[in-house]
Amino acid sequence: MIIFCKKLFQNYTPQEHWVEIANLRALAGYYGLPLGMTYDIKMKVTAGMGTFEQYNWSGKGCAASANRLNSMPIAPNFSCVPGTSSGGILNTMFSLSKFDLSRFAAGVITDVCFEEENCSVDVIEELMTTFVRNDGGMMTVAVGSSDLYEKIYVTAKDAQLKEEAEAAMMLAPYAGVNVRIGGWQTPFVTLPLSHMENYVKRPENMN
Repeated sequence: MIIFCKKLFQNYTPQEHWVEIANLRALAGYYGLPLGMTYDIKMKVTAGMGTFEQYNWSGKGCAASANRLNSMPIAPNFSCVPGTSSGGILNTMFSLSKFDLSRFAAGVITDVCFEEENCSVDVIEELMTTFVRNDGGMMTVAVGSSDLYEKIYVTAKDAQLKEEAEAAMMLAPYAGVNVRIGGWQTPFVTLPLSHMENYVKRPENMN
């Protein structure tokens, strides 16, 4: 990654590779000359880790791994595959702390989703305190309901067999139900069914 970034933005580009490199720079919104030619600088590239919304498709073609079948979604960001954690969220925090996430200066995101009926300010405070004390890097905390997600998922599956107007009426009551995906929130009814299946398993109790 570091070598690629330096080649792309810092180093002089041979004429035969100019078009390829210029196109890649344009994708990143940069259209100028190599920074090493324009400015007397040396780039330092810091690494991070996150799947954001790509966890679902990133699993396609990937062999099976622990608690995950062949071609199934990989874990969202730096979190457990939904439905596979044991011993509660705090136990998960202790396990993740063994990986020394401080290595990733650009950040590593741990996603947590509480079951709504078992969530409170004290529970969230305990989680965040544990996360900080175990040198956690970045964390997103959401509150959801497996039962509600399952209900919306079943409705969305049925809606696919209906005409557009009828399908819209079926899903309209759930338009205000948002879930966190990557760094933003989105209405749950707008997700592909394969993403919905993943979210049904996300909320967990604080045991």
